[in-house]
Amino acid sequence: MNDDRPHAASPSSARAAADWRNRIIVMVLIIAGLAAVRYAIYVSQQSPSNENLKRATLALLNEDYNAAERHANLVLDDQPHSGRALLIAGEAAAKLRRYGDAVNYYGRIPEQDPAAPLGLSAAADILLKSGQLSEAAARLRRLILIDPADHRAARQMAFVLDVSGQRWAAERYLFQLVRTGNANLDELLLLGDRRTLLTLPRDEEVDDSRSAVDPFVVLALAKQAVRRQEWDVAEPLLLELIVNSPKLIEAHAQLGILRQEFSPLAAWQAWQAALPSEADQHPDIWVVRGNLAVQTGNIQTAARCYYEALRLDPNHRQANYLLGQTLTSLDRASEAAPFFKRAELVQQLEQVLFEIYHAADRTADPELLRRAAELSTAVGRYWEAYEWANHAVAAGAPLSWATPFLEETEVALNTIPPRTHRPATPVSDINLSEYPLPQSDATNPTEDRRPSLANSTATITFADVTSAAGIHFTYFNGGNAAQETKKMYEFTGGGIAVLDYDNDGWPDIYFTQGCTWPPVAGQTEYLDRLYRNRGDGTFEDVTAAAGIVEDRFSQGVTAGDYNNDGYTDLYVANIGRNRLYKNNGNGTFSEVDDSIVTQDEAWTTSCAIADFNGDGHPDIYAVNYLTAADIYDVECEFPSGYRGLCPPQRFEGQQDRLFLGTGDGQFRDATDETGIGVPNGKGLGLLVADFTGNQRLDIFVANDGVANFFFRNTTPTDSQKLHFTEQGLASGTALNFEGVAEAGMGIACGDVNGDGQLDLFVTNYYQESNTLYLGRGAGFFEDATRRAGLHIVSLPFLGFGTQFLDADLDGDLDLVIANGHVDNPPGDPKPYHMRPQLFRNDGAGRFQESAAENLGPYFQAAHLGRALAKIDFDGDGLEDILISHLDAPVVLLKNTTQRPGNSLRLRLRATGSPVDALGATVMVTAGKKTWQRQLTAGDGYQASNERQLVFGLGRHSTIDRLQIHWPSGHEQVFTDIAVGQTLEITEGEAPQPIARKRPAVETAK
Repeated sequence: MNDDRPHAASPSSARAAADWRNRIIVMVLIIAGLAAVRYAIYVSQQSPSNENLKRATLALLNEDYNAAERHANLVLDDQPHSGRALLIAGEAAAKLRRYGDAVNYYGRIPEQDPAAPLGLSAAADILLKSGQLSEAAARLRRLILIDPADHRAARQMAFVLDVSGQRWAAERYLFQLVRTGNANLDELLLLGDRRTLLTLPRDEEVDDSRSAVDPFVVLALAKQAVRRQEWDVAEPLLLELIVNSPKLIEAHAQLGILRQEFSPLAAWQAWQAALPSEADQHPDIWVVRGNLAVQTGNIQTAARCYYEALRLDPNHRQANYLLGQTLTSLDRASEAAPFFKRAELVQQLEQVLFEIYHAADRTADPELLRRAAELSTAVGRYWEAYEWANHAVAAGAPLSWATPFLEETEVALNTIPPRTHRPATPVSDINLSEYPLPQSDATNPTEDRRPSLANSTATITFADVTSAAGIHFTYFNGGNAAQETKKMYEFTGGGIAVLDYDNDGWPDIYFTQGCTWPPVAGQTEYLDRLYRNRGDGTFEDVTAAAGIVEDRFSQGVTAGDYNNDGYTDLYVANIGRNRLYKNNGNGTFSEVDDSIVTQDEAWTTSCAIADFNGDGHPDIYAVNYLTAADIYDVECEFPSGYRGLCPPQRFEGQQDRLFLGTGDGQFRDATDETGIGVPNGKGLGLLVADFTGNQRLDIFVANDGVANFFFRNTTPTDSQKLHFTEQGLASGTALNFEGVAEAGMGIACGDVNGDGQLDLFVTNYYQESNTLYLGRGAGFFEDATRRAGLHIVSLPFLGFGTQFLDADLDGDLDLVIANGHVDNPPGDPKPYHMRPQLFRNDGAGRFQESAAENLGPYFQAAHLGRALAKIDFDGDGLEDILISHLDAPVVLLKNTTQRPGNSLRLRLRATGSPVDALGATVMVTAGKKTWQRQLTAGDGYQASNERQLVFGLGRHSTIDRLQIHWPSGHEQVFTDIAVGQTLEITEGEAPQPIARKRPAVETAK
């Protein structure tokens, strides 16, 4: 049971909370101010026998408050416990703005007096108005004990708890309002979506001297600071609260959240050891305990903690999701599935409620209200479903749906008194009490052992050499990108593919281009461009000579050898029909009949060429985004009156497509027969890799605002009948750590912590964290964003393209991100152009952001970054970067890092599988260190990287052992390999130095 009675606060707490006037504004709810009306009704129904009481009553009704108080006090001289006199005196003092006196009068009314409820309610109103939340709560508790059915008191109590950040405690009162039919739409929304943090405009009469030390006020400030990730503000407030109000359990919960976000492990463990017994009644505390258990490797204990959280609150989205993950880790996948499903349903409901909450007119969309009703039913919350259905009917939902829905729900309500129908919750079907509870022993805390970047001697820098390299290309988005984006097609930007199209050993570049809308066949003003690498640090535009005329509205692009002839082909993703270009092997390309690898009306963003069924014939995967009849024309109107870019939630997701190569240069659409036909994808990014080590390529799709897809290749080893199973939830990649779907865009893939498993990094929307999914083997992942130091630093950015690369060749994969917003409404304070970011890996998978001023001028400026691809254009062993922009020329950033480590570069050619060797895994050992890399495809957001593996080796001068696992299952081992070279290895043959037809430019190290 929460004990949130007031306790004294220290002076430092008062100083910290003095910012109350600018942060939280406490005002009386709708019922505040009604005390006088209630009293007027009360006194008008009485027949006072005392002459002074009569005069006091008449004076109050005539608004002569001084006289009313004077006569009331004359009564109190003889009858000090007269409830009626105390009510009159209190009301008069309140009208005279002597609020402290008013509260004292009301507080003297005996609880057995019929006037006590009015006095308690009036006192609570005043205390609320003066910002003394905990004192108001104390009066309301007494009032509810007197009359548990008082919905006005329940409303006030819910408000006090909610505005002070105690949503878990407020839910019982919100549900009381719903169950009795007294909840308004706002209260129904607050009950349904715990993410909404209630703050109100400040009342001019807030008593800062009292509110500044009120524990509920301090808690509200602390919780807001936690939400904003202002840990230095939140921590001292929470620590003082726990000292002064040790049974204010929400303070313990928020400190636990803070500890898991940024504190050393020992501090996190100390938090757990200091918890009072009452903490067991808060689901968030159980979740944080579970997260600590995961961090220390106690998976059974973690499962028990999440289980206990769900026993308290079966609607806890994060606990459902995390229990599903831990059960999967414990080889209880079949029992995990219902928890994943419930997490997804709760997340969908919260998203619908979020859309209703932020709508200009919350009751204008009957379909949205109907969806809220149906999802509430799906999670067993019939009381809320009934209320949502009534709102839907009022908004115009068809009675053909509403009548049977309401009738069925009414029947259910006759037998289901609690908020959530327990048989609808998976936690009622499982018993994890055999798993151990967490130990609260902080005497031997676990130490953090994290390498420091101080040992690195390299200085990472990049130089913009675009113009010097002869590259002159600017993407055109069909609008005025520098100022704003209005139409949906205007925000995505163009793609980049790196390929050696002429097999001269030097990487060339392909840029996709937009055009005016609608696209006109045969237009020549805006065309995709192909740049050939001369091998001397410069490029030449060879688009026309190569025979490429791509005149459509292009998005992403991928490079791959679709016909296994040894020459890299191109597949261009368009809004409309995609195109496949066959490399003729003589410096030219020919367009392949696009009817076999596209849809007429698809909006394809990213794509890949890879052999998914292992038949030796590469296939094509196309990631599709949104669809609607007005998708390319509509502009959405916002409450401010601005018309512009619509949110993706307004549209349906468009089905991705899988085209299987038939071996004769043809393809067939095998989307549905292979398990790819999963609805509601809104894909932007793509990554193809062998995540399970079974020589089968899996598919990860970053979706925008809905759960990501993880298509595990479940084709039997003895069969070529391709089959995928969508396992985003089960794999841990569908949602983030909190069980929320984010706006996924870019994807980076690599082994960031040296454990031999592929990890995934996904960029997300502004004020959403980017997400690092650490591979745990067998295709399972864990959101480790916070532990990796990538959470807080990503919130002020909107990320698009991203890649892992070893910028300083120390052997640890660093991270680079291109940022930029999608729209720029007038008067909006959020940034439109954003600077890029580069994070250095400390060797254990933790990242530190490099200062922009140290990286070079490009990183110091703000841009509208979009696609990002890796290339070593000058062959110096340092990976360079290509970035496209929505409103500016592309940039080629040369890696000019000083004092880098040694390296080895590998280009692989398979013979027992398609020549591109996708999925091939290479392990390199030097001394006591082993590195692992894999050739992957898709490469994130609308990009295709140079197809080579780069091993940074630090100061190692020799490779002791090099082992290759080919997609065919064949393995090769080589020893004593010299560093500082680029090798080409053909399956079954010895490594050979790469043969370049023109000399590389010498680059000083």
